[in-house]
Amino acid sequence: MSQIVREAPQGAEIEFQGLLVEARRYEDSKGQAQRVCLHKGAAAVLALWQGKICLVRQYRYAQNRECLEIPAGKLDPGEDPCQAARRELREETGLEAGQLILLAALCSSPDVLAETLYLYWAQDLRQAEARLDEGEFLDVEAMRPKKLAELIRLGEIRDAKTLAALEIARRRGLLSW
Repeated sequence: MSQIVREAPQGAEIEFQGLLVEARRYEDSKGQAQRVCLHKGAAAVLALWQGKICLVRQYRYAQNRECLEIPAGKLDPGEDPCQAARRELREETGLEAGQLILLAALCSSPDVLAETLYLYWAQDLRQAEARLDEGEFLDVEAMRPKKLAELIRLGEIRDAKTLAALEIARRRGLLSW
């Protein structure tokens, strides 16, 4: 017989509320405390422009290092994930997508984080003007897939959403090394 507890959380106590996340404590049917971090969700975009993958390089304080990753950002309240992906691509790279294809909706850390991360493939791209959010600092880099594959092999790309989007796109035949 399975020992899995199958129940929806009841009666949450908010332990922390911040700009990006809210931490809640639940008690399960066995009286055990379960903690969950709620996040608004995010969208990320894999874009191939003129034979190169569009990436952004930015310092990530949680990692204490610069990270190279696909353009991404959090969802605004009530925002459609596809619209968020479109917005982030334009803000960070200056590219506009004529079409976005959903690659996946992921749970990055389902044991503690209630966040859905939507991954998109961008098609029919055209150049526009980048408009970074206030306080956002990043460099846009365009890289041939073969070079990116080498960086992955060397362990230089560690961002999970970027790795997932690249692999899903590759398996769907949208991208090849």
